[in-house]
Amino acid sequence: MNGDTLLTVEEVAAQTRLSKPTIYKLVKRGDFPRQLRLCANKVAWLQPGTTYCLENPRRPTMTTEIGKELRKLRIDEDERLLDMAARLDRSSAFISAVERGTKTPPEGFVDLVIKAYKLAGDAAASLRRAADRSRKSFTLEADTLLARDTAGLMARRMNSLSEEELNNIFQILSKKDAK
Repeated sequence: MNGDTLLTVEEVAAQTRLSKPTIYKLVKRGDFPRQLRLCANKVAWLQPGTTYCLENPRRPTMTTEIGKELRKLRIDEDERLLDMAARLDRSSAFISAVERGTKTPPEGFVDLVIKAYKLAGDAAASLRRAADRSRKSFTLEADTLLARDTAGLMARRMNSLSEEELNNIFQILSKKDAK
């Protein structure tokens, strides 16, 4: 090993931003370096192997949260990109572009994924949150004058609000979702 650094599964998960089950599924499929067995209950990965896997050009570049969630969903469902595309009635090029972050998920796409994969609760909320974090802009349709005034004011001041002010707004809006 010549002084190579050994990483625990937790460290590999933090470095790759993949869950532990996803790492083991990728290892099983041959898409991730195999772990070394150190003793009966302990395994580790070599640092250079995981670094290569992260930098390997064959591995999709996932620059957005929605890309990571879609890829994880495909792995958890043991599906290929083509399988997901067929299930969602979209092209594999489109799904790939959303996964890589070169295409923003269009309106209704997240709901389509949630319905097709029968996601509920935390899984659906996680996908919605990932989609929101992947968007740079949002379209609002306000029905009343007060709603339009509020949306316009928020749009103009969004980037000048403090973290505390944004947290307060987030908490108010989150309470509405919980009902």
